[in-house]
Amino acid sequence: MTDRDNANGPTTLAASVMRQISSKALKHYTATLPIFRVDETIPDRLKELLERLDHAEEASLYEEPPRWHSDGLALQSL
Repeated sequence: MTDRDNANGPTTLAASVMRQISSKALKHYTATLPIFRVDETIPDRLKELLERLDHAEEASLYEEPPRWHSDGLALQSL
């Protein structure tokens, strides 16, 4: 797959992405972004909800996927 032709011939998509990632403009932009970190002082209720979500995700790994209606747009009632 080629992204575009340049003076040196066709450029692959991977080469184009690598060129953009290593550009000075992107490096400058990312340097201006705030540093993200996890806040360990989240409320107990939120911690409980996140734990419930983790357990639900783990349990769903072993279940069959939900069946779809014939139109393919909506899930059957649970």
